Amino acid sequence: MKNIIYLDQSKMFSLSAQIFEGITEYVLHESGTSKDSNEEQKGPVGSGRMVAKAMSSNKLEIEKRVLHDHAFSIFENRLEELNLISNFSSTTSEKSRPTNEVKSFVRIESNMRFFDADKITTLLDSFNTLGIAINYVSNYEKISPVLNEIQALKSNKSLKNRHNEITRLEKQLKDGSQFTKENGLYLDPDFLNSLRSITEYGFSGNFEVHQTFDELLFSACLKRDYLRESEDLLIRKYSRNTEKPLVLLGIATQTKTDTVVAVEPIKPLNSASNLKEGLSGMIDQIANIERSLFGKGTKEIVVDPIAIYSAL
Repeated sequence: MKNIIYLDQSKMFSLSAQIFEGITEYVLHESGTSKDSNEEQKGPVGSGRMVAKAMSSNKLEIEKRVLHDHAFSIFENRLEELNLISNFSSTTSEKSRPTNEVKSFVRIESNMRFFDADKITTLLDSFNTLGIAINYVSNYEKISPVLNEIQALKSNKSLKNRHNEITRLEKQLKDGSQFTKENGLYLDPDFLNSLRSITEYGFSGNFEVHQTFDELLFSACLKRDYLRESEDLLIRKYSRNTEKPLVLLGIATQTKTDTVVAVEPIKPLNSASNLKEGLSGMIDQIANIERSLFGKGTKEIVVDPIAIYSAL
């Protein structure tokens, strides 16, 4: 059994239509009421009809999900039958295949790390505020008596001339930045703003998953709409670095490893002979920035994901 947590049904049905040769367009269309196809299909006997039936749409979301899950099982089994999948599993003794033998489809079974760029941006926005809050709550038992003592001093008329100094100490104690700096919970605001700009540009709010197998890193960028649950709930259940292996099935899109792409020098924009050449130079600049900051690693394989699930 499989507990599916991500499924790109559009991609799956598109590929299924090609594998099973002849699933008609109207079967793919979800119209809100159940439809079954009895048309004859080419390919293995009964296979196309089974997928067509599984792909029949239903107005109830839960029933549609069950049908999609069934369609995925048939699709994955067919890929296995056709020997189209390269398997990378950390739960078996199987050795890593040379990267030049990676097939069109890859299936990785190993612990998974969730990388949510939106969450990182939010953290950078509120990093110092959150650090101060953590410090205040964590040390409240120590801070509270001091605050009460300061309040008593402020009420003492004989110390009225020291009111500004007392207020400053009170603010400093509540602020707690001097303590959070010692704990690494307070960083220079300009540094945080710069880091936020870089991550926001480089990752554009993506939600990625990373898996490792031997020396290889597999990365896949997910579409949030195809997650079965919200990102926060998913991470709450499985942890940001999962304790148990999850399975990613997808299409290998970038497989070359041990290759370092040199960052080419940028030509000055004012040296362009026309606007088209100047814009082309700007694109090269963007590509160089992206490659130097966020480019594919030398041991990384990029995957276009179809499904993620846990094997039960």
